[in-house]
Amino acid sequence: MASRFVFWTHGVATILERPDWATFLSHQTNVGTVVEQQAGTHGWFHIPLTTPVVMENDTSLILQRVELRAVVKAQVQIDQIDIRCGEEVVRHRDVNFRAMPVDETITLDFPMRDKRGGLAISIHVNFQSQGDSGQVEFRGAGAYYS
Repeated sequence: MASRFVFWTHGVATILERPDWATFLSHQTNVGTVVEQQAGTHGWFHIPLTTPVVMENDTSLILQRVELRAVVKAQVQIDQIDIRCGEEVVRHRDVNFRAMPVDETITLDFPMRDKRGGLAISIHVNFQSQGDSGQVEFRGAGAYYS
């Protein structure tokens, strides 16, 4: 089924759950959000996703997939990705991205009827214990609806 709506959120919209743990934070229009943290720490990072609301008799709007684009530098690991609708985790994925570009697609079949609270992709990052601080770049996230 073809996508009816495709929305992308630029990485500059990334929200740090614990910004006080960052040793470096920059929101750059050419890159996205760049974060460095000390080795041995971890944290959750959230990117809001544009969330359409089903109106009147349109009952067929389905969230098909969510994509994440990021760059994981040395000494860093993305180990979990959650897709959230309000307080509900609608999809959880354990991953193991280390020192690489990330272009991850998470498929869903999530009906948007009567959903409130908005969508977000939440990314858990470990800054490995060896070496100095590590860096991750959040480039953006996309949501595909049919």
